[in-house]
Amino acid sequence: MKRFLLILLLLANICYADEIDVNAYMEQYSKEVQQTIKANFKYNGEESATASVSYKINPDGSVEDIKVEKSGGVDMDEVLINAVKKSAPFKPFPENLNLASVRMTTGFQHVVHKYQSPSVPAYQNVRMAILPVQPSAETQKAHQDYMDKLNKYIFDRIPTTYNHIPNEPAIKCKVTKYGTLKDIKITQSSGLDEYDRKLVETFSKIQYKPFPAELNQYDELPFSMKVYKQIRTNRGFDNPYYRMW
Repeated sequence: MKRFLLILLLLANICYADEIDVNAYMEQYSKEVQQTIKANFKYNGEESATASVSYKINPDGSVEDIKVEKSGGVDMDEVLINAVKKSAPFKPFPENLNLASVRMTTGFQHVVHKYQSPSVPAYQNVRMAILPVQPSAETQKAHQDYMDKLNKYIFDRIPTTYNHIPNEPAIKCKVTKYGTLKDIKITQSSGLDEYDRKLVETFSKIQYKPFPAELNQYDELPFSMKVYKQIRTNRGFDNPYYRMW
């Protein structure tokens, strides 16, 4: 049997949902992914080797952007890449999970023990081990800092010319590594079509800073925001005050 290593990078690919425990769901989801890939990985090389590939799982379960992270040799790399391709598509994410694409890194360590005695098999594989790896503290801090500053940047550009907004709109999108926003969606309407359109227009024009070096392994990150209504009096008339989540 092969030693199986799964590295799951969840940071920044998660927009927290109200009704689903994202961490618990992804823990179970990753087990299903790893078991499927394990079943499709067929490698019988005569030398010990370790190979790993990273890949992106989209919300519909499809896989793309497969990259060799650690080469175990051409043959082993090819077998691992094909195992990931053959395993896809995986189960789609639930819509209310509000989860963007997830990048995983999966690897196998193929260990061969050679024995002198002819009575012992020439090659023997070791047990499987699963080692989840969380993003480093440095990466988590860089992500938090970037998102906090992006929050403020967008906050300063939200339309504030409306004295009354019936509902508190919610928006979700993706931030590309270049600092632009894409896939912008109003997940909860403000109750004013014109204001919803202005929000989308504002988001579509955002050009923020590129990701810092600590986040350069990500092509895009999810971002969600809710505009809370807090009416305050200023110069004799009411203005809405907004803050983000």
